[in-house]
Amino acid sequence: MRVLNLLDLSTRKIGGTESFLARFARAQCALGWQPIIAPRVASDLVAASWRIEGAQVRPFGERGAIPRLLREVRPDVVVFNFFDLMSPLFALARAMGARVIVVDDHSGPPRPRALRRIITRAALTPASYVVGVSGYVTRRLELGYGLPAFCVRRVDNGVRVGRDGAAFARDDMHVLAVGHLIDAKGFDVLIDALALLQIGRAHV
Repeated sequence: MRVLNLLDLSTRKIGGTESFLARFARAQCALGWQPIIAPRVASDLVAASWRIEGAQVRPFGERGAIPRLLREVRPDVVVFNFFDLMSPLFALARAMGARVIVVDDHSGPPRPRALRRIITRAALTPASYVVGVSGYVTRRLELGYGLPAFCVRRVDNGVRVGRDGAAFARDDMHVLAVGHLIDAKGFDVLIDALALLQIGRAHV
């Protein structure tokens, strides 16, 4: 099975998305599938991190090149990451015989205007599944855009902890926040929240 993982980003560093796609490629290879990862642009380091997990890397450059890439690859499944939920590419991929999975990048409005709601629902109709990374995202997809619950899937970002959770059962709380140091990640909100909670010996 050929799985085309389209990523509407230029990947120049190994961050959360890039690491996730490396693990995703490894899992696909373990199933005997053929993963192809296609970002807009990939640095040599990022591309190497994917190839070492068994993925082909096919940067597409501009969005206008994606139809050509679909024709060349002829994937069985297309996973769209960080694409606008109104993208016409979902319908194109489905028309070419692929199953379509859309991963919502959780950047849309919580209460979309009526026109966006209608266009988004129409654009997502070809998708077999729409994936959200949290309860907030899946609720927004179901309630905000009116998507049926059976096609919305929640896939949380995983964190490995001890079986008994003992690492968190301590008086001196340690808070680990992992993410790119940009405004959108909200580290300032975390710091303000800890100050309000007055956690005493919290270490951030």
